[in-house]
Amino acid sequence: MGRTATFDLAAAHGAAARDTALEAASRHDLEEQRLKRIAKESHATKQKETIRQKNKRKQGLGQANFTLKDNRDCPDVYHNS
Repeated sequence: MGRTATFDLAAAHGAAARDTALEAASRHDLEEQRLKRIAKESHATKQKETIRQKNKRKQGLGQANFTLKDNRDCPDVYHNS
């Protein structure tokens, strides 16, 4: 008298769902590591932006407005004018 094998569909579905979740998490981790590596490599090759370059970029974007010192409304403490 042979034993009949039983198949638990719920357990199989749960195991498949766990495997899918683990694969998704693994893919996510690998993608995150790849993005970090790319960012690190690009940061290493990128030259540091100087203050003048930053100011020019900000002015071009309209985020900064620079004036000449003579045109400011500040009193000159060294010369009584």
